[in-house]
Amino acid sequence: MSIFKKLFGSRKTSDQPKEPVGEAALHADPAIRLHHVDHGKHGDHHGALFGFSNLETEAGVRLIQEMIAAATASPAMAEDRGVELKAFSFADTTPPGPAHLGLRAVSMEHQMISAFPYLQATRSLPFTTKDIFRWQNVNDLEADVLGNGRDTFGIGFFATNWLGRQADFYGRQKLEVRLSAFILVLRAFVPDPPAGDDQPTIGPDFCGYFPNEGLPGRTYYDFIGKIRSVAPAAIPGGNGYLLEVQLINDVENPDMFVVEAFVNQLNVQMEAPPQVGQQVTGVAWFQGEVV
Repeated sequence: MSIFKKLFGSRKTSDQPKEPVGEAALHADPAIRLHHVDHGKHGDHHGALFGFSNLETEAGVRLIQEMIAAATASPAMAEDRGVELKAFSFADTTPPGPAHLGLRAVSMEHQMISAFPYLQATRSLPFTTKDIFRWQNVNDLEADVLGNGRDTFGIGFFATNWLGRQADFYGRQKLEVRLSAFILVLRAFVPDPPAGDDQPTIGPDFCGYFPNEGLPGRTYYDFIGKIRSVAPAAIPGGNGYLLEVQLINDVENPDMFVVEAFVNQLNVQMEAPPQVGQQVTGVAWFQGEVV
């Protein structure tokens, strides 16, 4: 088990408030189902951002600890009863990285409670919330949200602005959200040869995504998609790619579901860099925020 799985695994909560921050003042829409889970953690998410091999090296662990410390020391962007949400952009590193990529941290009295990678998307879409899964192991200070995008396709995401916008997540079933993703592994998609004349094959334009069955939670998806855009991105300690990946192939609306994503170069299992128009596959962790 990596150090970050130890750091961001389940935590004891007996010495912390039983009620989640601000819960008494919030009124959930009756159409939204509320749940608790206790498996919330961010170790794999840091592996997606910084490269999984860096989680196993002393230099890599030190770098990630420094980035988390910088996020925890950053000014608060939201606050609720002494708990703060803080943001740290890679634009503030030396050399500067992408401004919309970095870390967010949840802290109380300058002590880090949680920290997670963050990619700000430019695209937004209408979203209907069906379920909210609150992370009981951090006293409901983080949550996963499940529902339908554009009243058409189902998707779940980790709520990056849950702290400070809980009233919106609880109280309004209809939201406008920005979705992004961190890709844990990326490969070129090579369809299997047909098993017989009556067996359909996956065509070169196929796009789709499916809940991952091996990772905990409801925000990981296996996918086959087409790269719409790609840009190299330098981050602290390494390099990666900012991608736009089409996940639904709708002839009438090609922008039905296009996600902006980041993949670390260390997590790319391809002989050549990703290219526009390429069909790729992998595993992605989805995050989102209320606009």
